[in-house]
Amino acid sequence: MKKLISCIAVSMLLLAVVVPVVAHAQENEGWKFSAGTMLWLAGLNMESTVNSTTVKGDQTFTDLLGKLEGSLCAEVSARKDKLSFQVDTVNFYLKEDFPVSTGGDREVKTSMNWLQGLVGYRVLEIPVGEESKLSFEPTAGYRYYWNRLVINDVNGDEEADKNPHWGDVVVGGRVIYDLNPKFSFLVSGTYGGFDWGDSSKYSWSGAGAVDWHFSKSKTLRVGYMAVSFKKEKDIGGALIDRASIKETLSGPVISLIWKF
Repeated sequence: MKKLISCIAVSMLLLAVVVPVVAHAQENEGWKFSAGTMLWLAGLNMESTVNSTTVKGDQTFTDLLGKLEGSLCAEVSARKDKLSFQVDTVNFYLKEDFPVSTGGDREVKTSMNWLQGLVGYRVLEIPVGEESKLSFEPTAGYRYYWNRLVINDVNGDEEADKNPHWGDVVVGGRVIYDLNPKFSFLVSGTYGGFDWGDSSKYSWSGAGAVDWHFSKSKTLRVGYMAVSFKKEKDIGGALIDRASIKETLSGPVISLIWKF
């Protein structure tokens, strides 16, 4: 609960800083800005190894109710004509008992956090009827992860603890269908990692949403999002120093977006 409150506080602080900045930046004609917070009701599928202990689990969001300590996101974006910039952060915190390879169940604390920056350029815009249009824009950017996986022993003491952090180059795209001034549909995705250097072996994300523009300055977004990655790391080539994290998070999302 404390981490959930912290997530909300950080999101509100982000908006408090961004809103005055983008409001001032509106003086630059042509730029449009938005900022929003998102509640992500994510379930978790994981298979992670720390030292010689492997943890496996597959739980939906309803399974995790009361055990999830936080699951929030924030996003800031800017657009001018066909060019767009987006910065978003995802935070997911969980404490739960999972079966482990050494036998029995262990208390596991896991967190997944990322900060991502994307640049997009609208290469296609097709009118569909009098009010509707279909748009496509490829995206590219960088995603930085900082995660933590803690496995407790039967006495509740920390048996294994890893705090890996790394970055991925990502590429992707967005398809936007503006049905009318009130409603639009969005499908987006990215793929990255490519097992380059210290990056993920692979990472991907995908989302689909419906936007309701219920006022000139506010949009309610409802949809579904999934994120997956696999990261492997050997230190000195010894099994005892090996860390492997494979996680997929997916579930409904609800977001409120302010436009400036």
